[in-house]
Amino acid sequence: MTSARARRRLALIGLILISALAIGITSTQMPDHIAAASRLAADGTPAVALIGDEPVSADDFKQNVGAVNSNLGYMQGEIASGSQSSAFLQAFIDLIHAHGIENVALGSMIENQALYDLAVTRGFAPSDDVVNAKVAQDKALAAQSIDPAAAAYIASVGEDRFWNTLYPASVRRQMATQALWQDTVKGKPTNADQVAAWNDVQQQALDATHVTILDAKAIAPASTAAAIDYLHDYWRFSAQ
Repeated sequence: MTSARARRRLALIGLILISALAIGITSTQMPDHIAAASRLAADGTPAVALIGDEPVSADDFKQNVGAVNSNLGYMQGEIASGSQSSAFLQAFIDLIHAHGIENVALGSMIENQALYDLAVTRGFAPSDDVVNAKVAQDKALAAQSIDPAAAAYIASVGEDRFWNTLYPASVRRQMATQALWQDTVKGKPTNADQVAAWNDVQQQALDATHVTILDAKAIAPASTAAAIDYLHDYWRFSAQ
């Protein structure tokens, strides 16, 4: 259907995995002085949030905000070029602006981690060789032709960092979640059956995911509650 085709075109080389879901996340707040001493993110800086067991740095959050902005630029470019999906894309743009870019970024991070964690638990994590092959393939394709919005994002985070760190992590999550989706919908005879089965799995993933905000100022004006509100609205929007 049109919305499904349009969503596939929004990937920007897989930076943001956005899919319809039901939400069941618990959120807690922790004093900053305790948080700073308790968890460090992958870049060695204090975590500003925990999504499941995954520490999130301020830079991680900023990068996801940048990715949402890149997706907005891509969609706007598609509309300007007369895409057949323009109505859907404009509605999606309006939805993002209604909830705020920061809340969309936080929501996508919550969703991605929850589904990835469930996929790994069920044995769908791809091997390093498979991930590296996919990254090499996409890098070669990008060298031939890449959307300006995606190119701008890559430049903003650094090409080496993008291809060696950020993109491989995104590919790993995408491949695991895609395998989880394929396993979920296997044997389901209709699209409605597939959607219902996937929604059940998404709910299970989100029910098992705890979001702990360690430094609210670092992600302001985003909040877990507002991010969940966005995801609820996106779920309804994508089901239309």
